[in-house]
Amino acid sequence: MGTIQRPVKTYGNRNYVAEVAAAPGNQDPILASEVDNDLDTIYTAWNGGADTVNIKDGAVTQPKLTTAQQSWSMTGSLALPGDATKSSLTLGSQTIKQRLQISNTAAWSALGINRDAQTGAQDDGTKTSWTCMLRSDTDQFSVARYAPGGASAGSLIMDSNAKVTLTGPMQRRAYAAAIYDGRGTKTYANGSTNAVEMPSTRADPTGAMAIGSSQLKSPPFNCLGYLEGYFQITGGNASIGLTLTLQYWTGSAWAELCRIAENLQVSMHIGLMTTFNANTQLTMSITNGTGATITVTFAQLSFTDLGANF
Repeated sequence: MGTIQRPVKTYGNRNYVAEVAAAPGNQDPILASEVDNDLDTIYTAWNGGADTVNIKDGAVTQPKLTTAQQSWSMTGSLALPGDATKSSLTLGSQTIKQRLQISNTAAWSALGINRDAQTGAQDDGTKTSWTCMLRSDTDQFSVARYAPGGASAGSLIMDSNAKVTLTGPMQRRAYAAAIYDGRGTKTYANGSTNAVEMPSTRADPTGAMAIGSSQLKSPPFNCLGYLEGYFQITGGNASIGLTLTLQYWTGSAWAELCRIAENLQVSMHIGLMTTFNANTQLTMSITNGTGATITVTFAQLSFTDLGANF
């Protein structure tokens, strides 16, 4: 508690020893009203409770606070007062801590677990650590993993041009699919144009690109892709040709992407690299102009995504 001043007495003193010495011989040196004033001063200070005037700085320490008083919650923004040289907010009651840190000497901030980004020290050397850093000094964003013991074990860095650098191999979902048929049972009459049927086998890791027995669908995003068709046949007349066409669905009709026409060949191949809109239906058709029925002994239609088209 802060210092409580006694009131000044009749003869100009605050304590009674000095007041007795100063009082004339024919006067009472101690008055009842002055004793009451002293006690009232004490009682008033006590009954008024603690405030910034009558409590000393640093007098209340953390162990004297309740759990509720030691915690805090917020809505909106929060500005924490304190020493501006401090640069780390540490969270957690376990050995492994989470930290939000900022450098006082360089322009970066970091969010990490089980590692102090300032010192590089791990809280638990038997566990891995992860650190995300935002850097204005090098104009980069990075994510780094640290093996038990502290050695860096792979990172991702994005620079100001959105170029991403990986120290390890990149694994991503394969947007590629194929349908094919090698049974040798599908026939096409002379003079007909048909979508090539390939009902027997499909390879589709996405589970959404092979639709039906004669169609593929491009990925669910605009992309640069490669569409390829191939077939082998028997039958027909060697002097007259075949036409193989790659097509896409406009929403109301099939439209041509590219075609190849040959005199009768035992096999034909066609491919096109171009940009595709998301979820475009694709197919391959064959026009038989050989003068006789042909049998397709093998057919395949495949699509490979080469990257998003922004």
